[in-house]
Amino acid sequence: MFLGDSDGGELCVVILMLLGMLWWGDALTRNHARLRQLGLSVGAATFIFFVAYHLLIAPPFASADILLLVVRGLALAVLATGLGWCVASPVAAIYDATLAPLTRCLREWRKQRLCRMEAAAEAQRKCIEDQRRKEEYERAAPERARHAAEAAARAAKSAEDHKRREAARAACEIHFSIYGPDIAERFTRDDMDRFFSVYMNESQYPDDVEHRGKELQRVIDEHWRSAKPQPKQLSLAALSEWYLEQKQRVEALPLSDEEKQTFLWRFSERYAELSQSLLESARP
Repeated sequence: MFLGDSDGGELCVVILMLLGMLWWGDALTRNHARLRQLGLSVGAATFIFFVAYHLLIAPPFASADILLLVVRGLALAVLATGLGWCVASPVAAIYDATLAPLTRCLREWRKQRLCRMEAAAEAQRKCIEDQRRKEEYERAAPERARHAAEAAARAAKSAEDHKRREAARAACEIHFSIYGPDIAERFTRDDMDRFFSVYMNESQYPDDVEHRGKELQRVIDEHWRSAKPQPKQLSLAALSEWYLEQKQRVEALPLSDEEKQTFLWRFSERYAELSQSLLESARP
């Protein structure tokens, strides 16, 4: 048995050999924490296995036998630790010089391959997502076209309604410009503006605005007939200036050509009427 029958000299030699091997292994693995941990693990495992084996095969009953078994186990553990350090250090050096670069290259290759696979998967996922969005966009094209057509129709109707309201208010303004001076004490421009803001604003339906515009013109006519204005003594130059001013005002209004012609015809009639009155009053 290990250290069983050795005399004193041989025992010292064995101890020195164990210590020398332990010292040498320690020196080799001083800067390698993992190798040192590996050697210690090998020594501890050797000690446990050695003691357990002898306890199971031939269990000692005397305390001296147990002490000797523990000492032999420690000696064998020291031998295994030192030997493990001595063997592991050159093996690790050979591994670092030969297999380690290959292992690192393999690990880097696997890492790059994984990155490429992930990039390809991401590109494929993005392509599928883009295709899905494109198909959804194409499927929604009729709905978008319908909404666009409805929006265009609403905008066109809104513009047409606004134009009709403007035309109705413009007709009232032109009518007032003809008869307003004769009914200034009965119906003023402020009265007409208040009527516009309450009954002929943009929130009213165009049909209602046009109907109320016609009613307003009838009201102005009634005021004019009730006022029974006396013919004014105007000069021909002042009358012509008034006619040209009203003509320019009508042409600047947002009306159609037909509506403008209608209002200009009414102004022409009024101008002819006033001119005839002026000429009759100027006879000797």
